Amino acid sequence: MTGKWGAVLLVIALLFTYIPSATANEQGDLLDRLAPLYGSYDLFSRSSVTVIVEIESPSLVEAKHLGISQTQGYLASKRQHVINHIQAEIPSAKIGTEYEYLFSGMAVTLPANAIPKLLVTPGVRAVYPNVTYSVDMNLDKGLIYQFNPEIMDSPSLRGLERVREQWGYTGKDVKVAVVDTGVDYTHPDLKNAFGEYKGWDFVDNNDDPQETAAGNPGGEATTHGTHIAGIIAADGDLSGIAPEVTLLAYRVIGPGGSGTTERVLAALDRAVQDEADIINLSLSGEQPDWALGKAIHWAQAENAIVITSVEMHAPVDPATLGDDNPLPPVVVGTLPLTAIEYGADFDFSGQVQLKNIDVIGYRENQDVNKLAEGNYDIAYVAFNDVQEIRRMDLKGQIAVMSDKQLPIIDYVKALDQAGAEAVIIYMTEEEPQPLVIPGLPLPTFAISYEEAVRIYQAMREGKDQISVNLKQIQVSDESWARSKDDQPGSHPVKPDLLAPGQRIISTIATHQLEAPHGYAAAHGAQISAAHVSGAVALLLEAGHLADERLMTDEMKDLLFQTADRQNDLAFERGEITGTGSDGARLDLWEAVKQLKSNEDQADHDAQAKGKDQAGQNDGTVLDVAFHVKERGASAFDLELELNRPVDLVQFWVFSETYEYMGAIDTYVAAEGQVRIEGWNGVIEQQPLPEGTYYVIAYIEHHGQSEYVYGGAIQLEKRNAERASLLHAPRDLALR
Repeated sequence: MTGKWGAVLLVIALLFTYIPSATANEQGDLLDRLAPLYGSYDLFSRSSVTVIVEIESPSLVEAKHLGISQTQGYLASKRQHVINHIQAEIPSAKIGTEYEYLFSGMAVTLPANAIPKLLVTPGVRAVYPNVTYSVDMNLDKGLIYQFNPEIMDSPSLRGLERVREQWGYTGKDVKVAVVDTGVDYTHPDLKNAFGEYKGWDFVDNNDDPQETAAGNPGGEATTHGTHIAGIIAADGDLSGIAPEVTLLAYRVIGPGGSGTTERVLAALDRAVQDEADIINLSLSGEQPDWALGKAIHWAQAENAIVITSVEMHAPVDPATLGDDNPLPPVVVGTLPLTAIEYGADFDFSGQVQLKNIDVIGYRENQDVNKLAEGNYDIAYVAFNDVQEIRRMDLKGQIAVMSDKQLPIIDYVKALDQAGAEAVIIYMTEEEPQPLVIPGLPLPTFAISYEEAVRIYQAMREGKDQISVNLKQIQVSDESWARSKDDQPGSHPVKPDLLAPGQRIISTIATHQLEAPHGYAAAHGAQISAAHVSGAVALLLEAGHLADERLMTDEMKDLLFQTADRQNDLAFERGEITGTGSDGARLDLWEAVKQLKSNEDQADHDAQAKGKDQAGQNDGTVLDVAFHVKERGASAFDLELELNRPVDLVQFWVFSETYEYMGAIDTYVAAEGQVRIEGWNGVIEQQPLPEGTYYVIAYIEHHGQSEYVYGGAIQLEKRNAERASLLHAPRDLALR
């Protein structure tokens, strides 16, 4: 065994004796009382931990769908009843946010070693981890300008332009919830997407879900939610996928960029009550969030479509549902950018050589490739304005300009009109960052200020010829190559769909009233999820106009069936599915076309296939045998047999009234036989009082719990000369 730790066992004068009146019913009674525990905890620690507690009385939405009569007042009274029990058994426990709409329960902060007491509290249905969430603002390094529309040509969603040209869908009358860091609703490109009610701030608990501003004492400023919102709904210099949707912002990530299940669960609850059609959760979680997964199921049962990225794992455990059709979220991964990544070596008349210069923008691959075909004159235009450049004849020349000539797009367009072959932009900052500007009309390179000085000096000496040695750095196949953020094994759950997520330009919060236009390019799966949210908004609008409102599972089937798969024949054979190991590329044109044609939807149960759910027991049924054996006059051996490895095993002791007394010992990364020799009634260096006790083995694997009954024992003072086990259970097979 590895990782063994726990209390020091002291020898004391206690004996185990047989009591005829005890029955085997205690085994079932105790196991029935123990609520399932999800997540991993240090159950010997006295440090405070927050957990999400689900109570036995169902939420309002769950009761509705299961045909159970439930009222808000009755549910509140049942919840308070459980809270009273918790506070009586664990006086130090603090009650946090309470839930009743999608999820029924509350957040509770308590010492970690008191969690087993929580599990036997009357009315507790399950206990879940309070997962920590963050956002990855993977800004592609570069300067942020007041871009005009021509520079906004980020990699596009497949089929978007055709759908716009053919039908003009804009997402009108569709409501999208952005659960994130908040949104800068004052941004000129986003202000029209918000009404008087803008959502809710679950960090500061008010109706102003604005991003965290610079200078907040709690942590760094945020802008992630604004970037996500712009991809979905921007309408200004930048055009989002669905520019006429109504946005609702729910701030769950505070200063510095972190939050927890406690907030996200409350935001999901409120978003559904606010009648959001789509809920975008572009967050990154540190472990599976079972409580949120259950809430997502009931949100989608209410016909709100939930979109997440592969960086967030909210599995739906069918064991916690009274519904046999679990509805997990649509999980989105990232497509790489369609491009050949280039670098170049420049030789200026043999006088100056510059190596590995980045290509930061171009229109077509062939425009870059043709630069290697000859020598070019240099045109230094850093001191010319746009009008002067337009009047120049720059055919056969490469222009050198400054990053202070703004907007850059206007200058590059003017150079294109003047006939220039390419552009070199030099940075004026001492520590320049590489620009990333998709959509530039000419091949454009970025160099440092020092490199520009060398070029200028060479030109003054008459060395004004340049040759280009072009180097192909990387080829990306947009259809199926993986991005660096979506490598196999890098995420706990595999994607259903793939969407653009590389070098995506969108809105950001500047936190400056005098300069509200903020834009930046960023990358990552969280950005890809926003593309799918925007696409679903257009599909919902198409359905509204056709009087054909799709239910959540129908919408998901439509997305999966029309997605572009690597191998259609393999798909038809069932070898891969819409939720297969690599996902499938979202194709908006095909989805709208199928929706409008009213073709029969095939029932391929895409939302339930291929999921890499945590806790699926690695394909092997867990078989467990637990024995408590008499060792001698004053001690017993505990033996647990496991047929496969598990994350943790702990042995718990409960009183005859089902009060948790403590843990005997803990084993981490357990496999094979777990054995405690000579246990003699001591827990945490304290002997238990005389009386009847029950022994339970707690097994945790992939964040899910199993309990195995070991037996009942009687502890007495040393006035008896024998010890016996009251009840020994039969071997159990857990499934």
